[in-house]
Amino acid sequence: MKTEAGKMLKDAPVVKERSSGADRIYAFPPPAGSGDGAELNLNALARARRELLPRLRRRRRETPRRFADYLTDKSEGRDTMASAQVKPIPDGMHRVTPHLVCDGAAGAIDFYEKAFGAVEEMRLAGPQGRLMHARIRIGDSAIMLVDEFPQWGSFGPKSLKGTPVTIHLFVEDADAAAARAVEAGAKLILPVTDMFWGDRYGVIEDPYGHRWSIATHVRDLSAEEIAQAMPKHMSG
Repeated sequence: MKTEAGKMLKDAPVVKERSSGADRIYAFPPPAGSGDGAELNLNALARARRELLPRLRRRRRETPRRFADYLTDKSEGRDTMASAQVKPIPDGMHRVTPHLVCDGAAGAIDFYEKAFGAVEEMRLAGPQGRLMHARIRIGDSAIMLVDEFPQWGSFGPKSLKGTPVTIHLFVEDADAAAARAVEAGAKLILPVTDMFWGDRYGVIEDPYGHRWSIATHVRDLSAEEIAQAMPKHMSG
């Protein structure tokens, strides 16, 4: 039995384990002259099983955790290669971007193209053709749009019966820009006029309930000059 067992172990392959960057090798049979080959090989096999199997079981248990840690590292920006390639603020985007909810976002895009010369950059259509997300650009500034989704608490100004927000738009010619917006379907709220802070300025409301102030800077004034001019403007 010992001779037969020794022959079987003699033909057994070398078992390798990589642990902490080092290769540990268990070779069967042991070196010549170390005693009864079969008995020693059986002992070596038992020892290898005792040492290797717990490590393999532990690694099997730890693999999901290690993978989760890897994902966490990537999500928190610790993947240095990826973070070096991806810009936190994409090219062409500013730190603050208006995101408008419109009852009919596709129609709003058409209006902004006619009124302000907007350029559509992308759209993502959802159920019944409503837009889950869209982006247009007016001059150097991006504006995001989405349709109303009441089930998600997303309402436009018309559903809310007004808006507390005014989007400010600088243009080269405020009079011409306001006239173009009204012609496209906007409502004139405040006619364009010279303001005490140095802008020629007016306000319109678009067909979707969003208000836009349209301005052209015409005079450079100091803070003191603006403060002195304000009471006269407010009283008149």
